[in-house]
Amino acid sequence: MKQRTKSVRISVNSLLLALALALPGVLSAEVLGPGHTLSDLEFKDQHDRSHRLSENLRFLIFSADMDGGKLMHAWMNERNDDFLTAQNIALLADVHRMPFLISKTIAMPRMRGYTYSLLLIQDEGRGNVYPQQPKAVTILVLKKLTVQSVHHASTVAELQAILDRNR
Repeated sequence: MKQRTKSVRISVNSLLLALALALPGVLSAEVLGPGHTLSDLEFKDQHDRSHRLSENLRFLIFSADMDGGKLMHAWMNERNDDFLTAQNIALLADVHRMPFLISKTIAMPRMRGYTYSLLLIQDEGRGNVYPQQPKAVTILVLKKLTVQSVHHASTVAELQAILDRNR
């Protein structure tokens, strides 16, 4: 019995060591930058429709907070999905921090009224790979889903200027 206890203890210790070594890589995903290729390509929008990012995508505009989301919405103004498709642009918002009750009763019903598709991140940690700046959106300039450059904008004018410079 003593031998078996020692064997189990060694196995548990080995398992804990393996987890300790593997966990930091899982928790601290590398932030996307020039040269990185997007690998997370499947998202649902505010209508719960599935979308897959296309190799033709030229710009991915990402919002990690409410201010960035407001900026994205202000930039879209009267634009719609046809505009996004024609310009090869996708909009992505990390909404996982939004309280459940607010999300279900206020935010999602409001987003469903948008004239464009807003891809959503609703899982903790999934948005960590996207460069983030408070009160701003991140613009990833892409070529065949590989990041060419990363920009941040905190106004509609800055966002439009970045898009115009990188066409």
